[in-house]
Amino acid sequence: MKAPVLRQLGEFADIIRLKCWRHDVGLTGLGILYAAKQCGGFVIWKAMAGLLVATLYLAHGHAVNDFFDYKFAQQKEVRHPLRNIAAVALLMLMCNCLLSFCLNPSILWLVLAGGAMGFFYVAPPFRLKNDIVANCFINSLGFALLFLIGFGSIAGHLTVPSMLMAAYFFLFFIPLQILHHIAHAEKDLEMGTQNIYNRCGPRLAIKAFNLSLIGLVLATVNLQLSIVGKIVFMLATLLFSLFAFLEVQRRDKCEGIDPASGAALRVYVRKIAILYGVGLGVAVLL
Repeated sequence: MKAPVLRQLGEFADIIRLKCWRHDVGLTGLGILYAAKQCGGFVIWKAMAGLLVATLYLAHGHAVNDFFDYKFAQQKEVRHPLRNIAAVALLMLMCNCLLSFCLNPSILWLVLAGGAMGFFYVAPPFRLKNDIVANCFINSLGFALLFLIGFGSIAGHLTVPSMLMAAYFFLFFIPLQILHHIAHAEKDLEMGTQNIYNRCGPRLAIKAFNLSLIGLVLATVNLQLSIVGKIVFMLATLLFSLFAFLEVQRRDKCEGIDPASGAALRVYVRKIAILYGVGLGVAVLL
């Protein structure tokens, strides 16, 4: 009896690609901490509800992405029946709309906005996934909304400082998305999906990565001077940008940048991004 249940749970976790995004829920945690600091505290059940909304949000987005990749792109390997993926995606969205509506209307609008972006990102005839600029921007914006979900779940509404912080996280995820393009270049090419590495080559991809880090640092300086006011925030961002930049330059010099080295880079930068998130959490609490 237990084996079929465990197998079904494993299939469900694979459909929503749990291993790919579980650490991203930490961005919602940062939004919760930021709102708690602004509001003078938080209610436990609202924080838990916000984290659950973020989990359903990510699960729905990944299931929708896989469904349209399998159905309309040149995807060779189909891990699960399309009807199962579609059912999971619809269930995640319906549950999330109900939960976010009960939490507060601002969260519901964020969930709907994220769902709409995910649809236009992968579904024909739009399939903005094939546009290298829209690809980076939509994914980065989708992750930035996670911060606002955390903030809104505690504060009950969105504020200008919270939206500025979300804009900062939008910029933070752009270099990560460029690394994702490099690591998935071969897979995207097999599916007929264009990305910055396939269309522009490794040199321009690295230049875009470096420019995105510069934009991130400049945004940090602006936030430091305007709404954050904590040197820890700036130092954490500078350290993250420096380590990411140096590692890309080292690998480029030693072995060149290709999908294999891009995958290793992505793992490395993801690890320091998690440490960076912890540093931001400390900055918010101080």
